[in-house]
Amino acid sequence: VDLVTKTFQNDSIRDHSYLYIDNSTGSLFVGARNYLVQLKLEDISDKSALKTEKVVASDENRKLCSFNGKSVEYCQNYIKYIVRVDNSTLYFCGTDANTPSEYQVTINDNKLEISSPQKATACPRDPKDNTTAVYVTSGNPGDVPALYSATILDNGKATISRPQLVKDGKKVSEKLENADPIRWLNEPQFVASFDVGEDVYFFFREIALEYTNFMKKMVSRVARVCKKDLGGSSLLVNKWTTYQKARLNCSLPGSFPFYFDLIQDVQLVNNTFYGLFISSVNGSSGSAICAFTVDSVKDRFADRVYKYRETPNSIWTPLPASKIPDKSEPGKCINDSKSLKDVEENFMMEYPLKDAPVQQQGNKPLVFMDGIQMHVLQVDKERSRQGGSLILYAASNTGEVYKIHSWDNGKKQAISTVFSPLPKSEVIWDM
Repeated sequence: VDLVTKTFQNDSIRDHSYLYIDNSTGSLFVGARNYLVQLKLEDISDKSALKTEKVVASDENRKLCSFNGKSVEYCQNYIKYIVRVDNSTLYFCGTDANTPSEYQVTINDNKLEISSPQKATACPRDPKDNTTAVYVTSGNPGDVPALYSATILDNGKATISRPQLVKDGKKVSEKLENADPIRWLNEPQFVASFDVGEDVYFFFREIALEYTNFMKKMVSRVARVCKKDLGGSSLLVNKWTTYQKARLNCSLPGSFPFYFDLIQDVQLVNNTFYGLFISSVNGSSGSAICAFTVDSVKDRFADRVYKYRETPNSIWTPLPASKIPDKSEPGKCINDSKSLKDVEENFMMEYPLKDAPVQQQGNKPLVFMDGIQMHVLQVDKERSRQGGSLILYAASNTGEVYKIHSWDNGKKQAISTVFSPLPKSEVIWDM
């Protein structure tokens, strides 16, 4: 039994790079190259409901992009994320021919009105760079809503950022972003972000500094920042004082565990993060879906054990407790981070990495598929919230969609159906 497939296709609209379901308008918004598309959620093939708005790079930006040696394909405007900010407004960013821009979309009488481009504070230049963003409506300084984003900026610099916050004409927080050292972020590719309680979590893969004998070994991470963070007053001015990160352990158990190091996608359901991982990107590779409870992530960031190396030639070991500032709780959410002592800010700058990884629920993957490379994960959230069977959909690099049932608290799994929604074998990049 295959899916009932309905298709939207327009030869002039290419490189669909972002999908956003908007339940309030019953729409699927599609970010593409030079276009924002609004489709009817119940039937994306319904041309009577189709709305397309062209969002092209300016002639000036394209000329400058070409002058800098970039290709015609590169020097376009690729939409990288779409978020809803209030009842009538969407927000998105585009690469804008190597000059990233941000836009507001106002929905009036079911019409799309797109603002003039503004210089983006967090959007990649390169269409191939991954980015993630989440709009957080409460818990920020002054309870001002804000966009938290993670992206690659100029010269390959990566950052997690929150813009300046203003309330009633008064600034309540400066823009915050990551500090520069590669021990904070090292050539990451961002996957997902979530607003959970007093924190915002970011999932990504990066080159691990702690495996210096392995040539550019990549691992999967989760990082957190506290929403109340105001930045520091000395070393971490306009920088996060609560940024911490930990490795995610998705592996087949055994005397020599087999690790799935490259996270591809994450979904949050019932206080559990479900992550899709692959073992490699070259040749034959396996895929695994691993579960991590929100509590297990919080507990890892609450512990006081960090990774460090004494000299550049030393191996990485747990940081001795004697090196942690007395009576301090590094990374803890506090009301005024500017009250931190210099020694505490220095500690947070030096030691962002937790020693132990976040362990997978059940000490093994929920699902393991050998020889299949999966890139996209979705969870049937409504039925999964009702209890009983957890229903997942994973999409492969050859165009198949696997429907997977997991029950008995993750102890039992089965692939119930394999769908082939595409007319030919090709990678499914979003779902």
